[in-house]
Amino acid sequence: MIKFRLCLILLSCFPSFVYSQSIKIVDISTMKPIAEVKATNLNSNKISLSNANGQFNIQFNTVDSILFEHLTYETLIICAKDILQAQFTVSLSPKNNQLDEVSITIDAIRENAREQAITMSILDNKSIQLSGISNSASLLEQSGHIMVQKTQGGGGSPILRGFEANKVLLIVDGIRMNNAIYRNGHLQNSLTIDHAILDKIEVIYGAGSVLYGSDALGGVIHYRTFSPLFCTDEKTKSSAEFSSSIASATQTATIHAHQTFSSHKWASLISFTANSYGDTKMGGNRNNYEAFDNYSHNWGLVPHIAAKTYNGLDTIINNPNSLVQKRTGYKQYDAIYKLRYKQSKLTEYFVNIQLSTSSNIQRFDKLNDYSGDILKYADYYYGPQKRLLAAGGKINRNKKHFDYSKTIFAYQQLEESRVSRRMYNYDELHQIEKVNIFSVNSDYKKQFSKQKRFYYGYEAITNSIVSKAHYLDIFSLTQIPAQTRYPDAGSYTFSASSYTDYIYEFSNNWQLNTGVRLSYNYLSSNFNDTSFTQFPFEQINLQNLMPSGSVNISYQHNKAKLTFIQSSGFRSPNVDDYGKIRANDGFITLPNTDLMPEYTWHSELLTEYQSEKFNFSFSVFHDLLFNAIVRTTSSFNGADSLFYDGENYQIIINTNAEKAQIYGVAANSKLKIQTAWINTDYLEWSTSANYTKGTNLTQNVPLGHIPPFFMRSDLSYFVKNTETKLWFKYNDAKPLILMSPYGEDKEDEGTIYGYPSWWTLNFKFNISINDYLNAYFVLENIFDKHYKSFASAISAPGRNLILGLRVEI
Repeated sequence: MIKFRLCLILLSCFPSFVYSQSIKIVDISTMKPIAEVKATNLNSNKISLSNANGQFNIQFNTVDSILFEHLTYETLIICAKDILQAQFTVSLSPKNNQLDEVSITIDAIRENAREQAITMSILDNKSIQLSGISNSASLLEQSGHIMVQKTQGGGGSPILRGFEANKVLLIVDGIRMNNAIYRNGHLQNSLTIDHAILDKIEVIYGAGSVLYGSDALGGVIHYRTFSPLFCTDEKTKSSAEFSSSIASATQTATIHAHQTFSSHKWASLISFTANSYGDTKMGGNRNNYEAFDNYSHNWGLVPHIAAKTYNGLDTIINNPNSLVQKRTGYKQYDAIYKLRYKQSKLTEYFVNIQLSTSSNIQRFDKLNDYSGDILKYADYYYGPQKRLLAAGGKINRNKKHFDYSKTIFAYQQLEESRVSRRMYNYDELHQIEKVNIFSVNSDYKKQFSKQKRFYYGYEAITNSIVSKAHYLDIFSLTQIPAQTRYPDAGSYTFSASSYTDYIYEFSNNWQLNTGVRLSYNYLSSNFNDTSFTQFPFEQINLQNLMPSGSVNISYQHNKAKLTFIQSSGFRSPNVDDYGKIRANDGFITLPNTDLMPEYTWHSELLTEYQSEKFNFSFSVFHDLLFNAIVRTTSSFNGADSLFYDGENYQIIINTNAEKAQIYGVAANSKLKIQTAWINTDYLEWSTSANYTKGTNLTQNVPLGHIPPFFMRSDLSYFVKNTETKLWFKYNDAKPLILMSPYGEDKEDEGTIYGYPSWWTLNFKFNISINDYLNAYFVLENIFDKHYKSFASAISAPGRNLILGLRVEI
């Protein structure tokens, strides 16, 4: 400190004193270094560029001013005296229109979000790491346009504009996660992505089949984990990060650590995360829904718990605190290893290995079911959710037939199981599914001129599924065969596709983006034992050839932009659609040998205005679904019900509806307000709102998975190295009359009228103490409101205090 005071004295005594010193550029909120910042001495016109550590050397006179410029940060002009007072550290504030400029690289190799002429949002590293959220599904709610459904503690199924589960494509690091047993109900597979190592999440709304193939009906969620960087010099460097957080209402504790090693040609990353989630305590303020449902004052409370006596017999005991949702806790462990090798400036190889596993995850939606006055199930849980990903590939640049290409070879192994046992019945049903996936995908880019760009690529995927089941006597440990969830002789699927995409900027204002994709799918399943259900067939074979296309036109004038999007999407039926045997909520789903692909025709009109201080977007969208795969009642062997696993169930099948439609609007605004005379002190207010409606036009009934109106509003204050945020969330009511009649919306978990409206107020404060240490404090649901998100079985946490710490070395 004495050194800097002496410098200031010298400045006042010798106005022309020349100073040469390393200056560091950091983000105002995270204090992380910013690379590629252009610094210009406005008096001498000397220019310097910051390195990967945010540092550069520039010579300046004591009376000079320095201009700092970066694509995604506000321009800053600062005088020499202020630089010295800040101890040669300069803070920059992110631009309000950062989404427009941020560099991304999706599978189709786009340079920036604006080029795609599609609707998308990006959650960056800062939003993810400082959120206090401890899973990869709930992180999506920060976008303001995604609702997340939760069935149990280990649940989290994102809903994009009325599409959910296998109608939304999940991708991690360029590799599709959707597999042949992704169901059309609610999925928790996004939880197997390690939230603590995420660098960004890209969300594309609307049909994306041209770029991504099957399953991208409602959109694409691309999780990108952190990638190690090469050194810019010949030195070898190492860095490490440690983070930890705790949460009160969910009794959560998270520990994460990762380390990187970098040289000029090699870069590696090793990461490990451990999560312990306890029993969730719901909100105690229950007045928000009583006007909606005067007859269910005990809605959501957990009065009883299934337990065992000293000799192993079932019993039912009173819950000491009915606000605590017992048996909702679980544990999860994630590990990642990445390696990059730069053979030359034009060629790079990479390896990506990910492993995720968990403890048993209790099905809370089943454990709170009653048969009369008695709990229906003594046990009902998912076994450990296991996911292994091993991938490798190559990147090439500046070849004869393309400017850039990326090829990924990947192997995935997944295991999931379901274990259930009725109260006072000591035969436990075990169903185990194992999936092995091999895939290869390549994307290429060729730029003919500044106005003309061409993209093309291909993808091939195989899935093999093994499904087993048995009953286990919990006392004698003897096993007898049981009905498998999927065909017991195994299933196999194969798909191959190729695409082309062309972008033409035919003036400074107009841009055309058009593309086509052709996909082939083959599916085969075999039944060995049909004694449980007496099927009149022993094999199911399906083949489909599916085209898709898109035409997007955008017009931009100054800061305003108008985009018209017309695209088609498709989804080939998978094994879960046509071959599943599943009992749930009074219905039993049986196989359908005649299922066809479903298609959507997506139309959207997007208006945008973006400036440094104000952003606004408004989107009107419509999806017309043909051959939409929906549930409907059916009969089997002349009967409309079937006795299965000790109970009589009404028969339903997945079938193709002639037509269905989803339409709605989405709006977003962001306002940045300067609150002082310096550029590093400002307020930011953002609001998002969403309305969606869906109808099965063939049967004239509501379509499942359609959320009610919801919105989010955030008010943030940034000053120096701190961020203070207050945010408000609101969900409208979803009456029973507007819900699907086939159980997709879990109407039995709502009140007798449906799901009441709810709102919460939340607070966050985070501070970057120095370059290495960051801490945050979050208080969710300040007023301790009781509510359930749409179609959720588990009540949301009540007042929840979250404390977190992150250390970088």
